[in-house]
Amino acid sequence: MLLLWVGVPFPQTKDGTNLNIILAQNQDSRSICPNELAPEIKKIIQRPDMARSHWGILIQPIHSDLNLYALNSEKFFTPASNIKLLTTAAALLEFGSQFQIRTSIYSQGDTPNLQTLRLVGQGDPTITTDTLKTLAQQLKQQGIQQIEKLLIQDGYFKNSGIPPMWEWDDLFFSYGVPANSFVLNENAFKLILTPTQVGQPVKITWSDPIAAKQWQIENSTTTTDSTTDNTISIQGYFAQSRLMIRGQLGNDLTGEQETIAIINPTQYFIDTLAQVLETEGITVKQKQIISEPSSNNSEQEIAVLTSPPLENIIKTVNHESHNLYAETLFKLLEVQSNEPQTSILQKQLTQLGINSNTYKLVDGSGLSRHNLATPEAFVLLLQKMSQTPQGEVYRNSFAVGGVNGTLANRFKDTPMQGKIQAKTGSLSGVSALSGYVDISDDETLVFSIMVNTSEQPNTNLRQGIDQIILLLGQLKKCS
Repeated sequence: MLLLWVGVPFPQTKDGTNLNIILAQNQDSRSICPNELAPEIKKIIQRPDMARSHWGILIQPIHSDLNLYALNSEKFFTPASNIKLLTTAAALLEFGSQFQIRTSIYSQGDTPNLQTLRLVGQGDPTITTDTLKTLAQQLKQQGIQQIEKLLIQDGYFKNSGIPPMWEWDDLFFSYGVPANSFVLNENAFKLILTPTQVGQPVKITWSDPIAAKQWQIENSTTTTDSTTDNTISIQGYFAQSRLMIRGQLGNDLTGEQETIAIINPTQYFIDTLAQVLETEGITVKQKQIISEPSSNNSEQEIAVLTSPPLENIIKTVNHESHNLYAETLFKLLEVQSNEPQTSILQKQLTQLGINSNTYKLVDGSGLSRHNLATPEAFVLLLQKMSQTPQGEVYRNSFAVGGVNGTLANRFKDTPMQGKIQAKTGSLSGVSALSGYVDISDDETLVFSIMVNTSEQPNTNLRQGIDQIILLLGQLKKCS
């Protein structure tokens, strides 16, 4: 029931004077009428530091298509991680909140000596080394002492590997790892840099020796006599498994850590599993990665690994903006489709009421700059999802302003703390925020704000977006 906006005009303004007005984070408590919203937003987006950026904004009540404010709302923008809103919505609608990803384990032969142990992966991104240790212990309890051949069946996803539209220098770090049939420790590990004696190279150690074997390191670092020096940079070589580490690190600093991608996740998985089995006293004679299922009818399933429910995975995606989890969901949706021209993701969104002409996806995480979407698409998505049985799970997967996730440090100690649930998005020159904001006990707004082609640092862009959200908390009913 709409009480706040009935009978009030809503100017849609694109021009205005440049005003160098910086709203304090804890804005004053004055209220504004809905027809004052456009001029107030204009003061923010047309400041000299913001005016050259390309803004797309749409703000509506959750149960109405009435525009409280709209600017370029039907234009395409690079949405960055706001793409995850589309991916997670489609996954929830297709699979349901309690869906779990299975990794089945089959055996051939009798205990204590098996002829084969075959794992069939379906992309579970939550498996860790501890998961494999638990599995090895279960196999040992079943009396298994030796495995003649350990088989890892890859190839569950149609298009495994790195999406071709990703920028190559993202691929060396944890946020740029691809989704594949077998994921272990999120396909990443820590590179630890520790200062040594002054004038000597920084010491480099790895959190995982098996993963470290996949990389060659060029250490061009220096330890300095300083309490502040930290100019360490890590660069990869295109199409090579080499990292160049440069820069200086002060000897009074505790050190530096970076999370590095695993180049060959499937090899890493089988190597780690073989080692874990050996540690538990189960001998592995051979190990092999295969792509085709077994035709042996004597196999039997002796164990299964299951992921947490989908609602937990989706919360990680939207709460923490987790690229790997999002890419896994994207590929799981692809697997369900027998029609390459019409993906399950598009089918689910179309059934929800989202026109496929309002978005273009090339990945599920938003890491690619080739993704496109309109503010209108996100606002309609948020409205429509709130009306589905999955609406509460979906909304609760978002970060909460000033409280947790990617919004933990935004809106803190402001009137909007705890009142905004939203998904962030960030690339160089790109910042986005879309979600729900409660402006009273019985009034919720949905919004999408995207900024593109900006020369400003993202901290400035986020500040401008946050100031617009703070304005929404000042809205009052006006006659």
